[in-house]
Amino acid sequence: MPEDSQDKQLIIEFFKKKGIEARSFSKTSDMSNPDFELYIDGRLFAYCELKSIMPYELLSSNLPSGQIFQVEQNDSAAFNNIQKKIHDAAKQLRSVNPDHDLPNIVFFVNHNPHRNVGDLKEVIGVPSFNALDIPCPLYPKYRNRLLKNNDLLVLDYIIYLEFHDKEEKEEGGEATALDDYAKDFLKFVGKDEKWAKEVISTKHSISNIAYYFLLDESRFQDVLKEKISSKYCEILTNATQQ
Repeated sequence: MPEDSQDKQLIIEFFKKKGIEARSFSKTSDMSNPDFELYIDGRLFAYCELKSIMPYELLSSNLPSGQIFQVEQNDSAAFNNIQKKIHDAAKQLRSVNPDHDLPNIVFFVNHNPHRNVGDLKEVIGVPSFNALDIPCPLYPKYRNRLLKNNDLLVLDYIIYLEFHDKEEKEEGGEATALDDYAKDFLKFVGKDEKWAKEVISTKHSISNIAYYFLLDESRFQDVLKEKISSKYCEILTNATQQ
C-alpha cells in the first residue's frame, strides 16, 4: 500500500541520520521476513520490522487516548491492535535471527491522531507519566499475553514515531484545551503551551516525536543506546530531521 512504502522511506531516512543504513530485506522464502536489515560501516548491526498504525484501523474513542482514567472498553481495540503487531513482529524477527545474535527492533509509525504512545506503554507494561497516582499498566493481560508467547524476549528495542497530520480547529473556534497527559508531557520535555499549539491536535495527540523503549531483558542495551538513542524521546522538526 502507498502508506507502507512511504513509511519505509521514512525509516530509511530516520536511520540514515543516525549513521545507520537500513536495507530492505530480500525475500528468500515464503516465510515472512522483517522489513529491514540495519548496517553500520557495512556490517550487519540489527534487524528491524516496521508496523504502521493507520487512521482507518481504529475508531476513535470518546476520550483522549493514553490516559489512565479511561475505561478499558474505549481502548481495548487499540491495545489488541498493538499487541497483535508486536506478536507478528516477534515471529518475523525470530525467523531470521533465531539465536538472537543481533538486536531486534520494532519501529511503530502512528498515523492515527486519536491514538498515542500511551497505548504502547499499556501493552508492554511501561508506566505512563500522568497527573494521577495510579499504578500502570491498568490492564496487564496484554503484556501477559506477550510474555506467554515469549514475544518480548525476542525484542530489544521499540521505536514509536508519532507522525500524522494535525487536526485543524474550525476558523474562529476555541483554542485546544490541554489535558493532564499533554501538560505532563510539556513539563517533561521543557516546553510551554504556546509550543504545544503548533504540534498538538484537537484530540491531544502530539506529532513528530520519536519515543524509545529498551526492553529490560535485552543484552544489547549499551550498543542500542550508543548507536540509536539513550533518550526517552526526541522532538523531530520534521518527519526525518533530528
